[in-house]
Amino acid sequence: MIPTTLHLAEKQVERLLRLWNISGEEHGERAVFFDIDGTINRHDCLELLMQEVARRGLLSENKIKMYQHANQCWKHRDWSFEKYLQCLIKLIEDLKSLSGARLDKIAREAIQNHGSYYYLFPWLLLLRLKLLGYKLIALSGAPLFMAELYLEKIGLFPWKIHASNYIFKNNIFTGDIDLTVLKDKGAFIKKEYGRKIDLKQSIALGDTLLDVSMFQKVGNKVVI
Repeated sequence: MIPTTLHLAEKQVERLLRLWNISGEEHGERAVFFDIDGTINRHDCLELLMQEVARRGLLSENKIKMYQHANQCWKHRDWSFEKYLQCLIKLIEDLKSLSGARLDKIAREAIQNHGSYYYLFPWLLLLRLKLLGYKLIALSGAPLFMAELYLEKIGLFPWKIHASNYIFKNNIFTGDIDLTVLKDKGAFIKKEYGRKIDLKQSIALGDTLLDVSMFQKVGNKVVI
């Protein structure tokens, strides 16, 4: 019988847990810090949002061309993910003056239409670690409202989600974004969890250079 993709992913998870000598009998506060886009999500939360925004005609023609160019450069790997992400963030200026309710509706439709795709191995690993007592803590450059919707959609329900915080005033998007988490995930982990979590016994999952500082703060890591 040919092994299924699920069976192969389950075996990978079991091998990794044995390698780390992890069981449910350990004590202490342990966590698994994980990136979302490219690590679990087969798409990108911000990209999904921009696609939906463009489809609705909420971007100027010039910004749509910029988005299409950036998207192609990333897909063909002419650009790094970091450069692509920075370009998308600049395009978000066109969303100024949108209400929180409207952005939430756009986000929900984007996730509903395209937010079911995830990589099986990291998804299974996170679920298994959660059962073993690890706190699931998401650290992402995605918009916070998108990250929350996506993780709910795929049934992970982390203990905490830290992501890019879009600033609203009187429920209107100002165009400003707090990128504290994205700028230095390692520094954020040390500040927020250095005294609460046993970092040596914790785990990090990520896929880009933006995750390197996160890897440096924990005892075990998985590069997707």
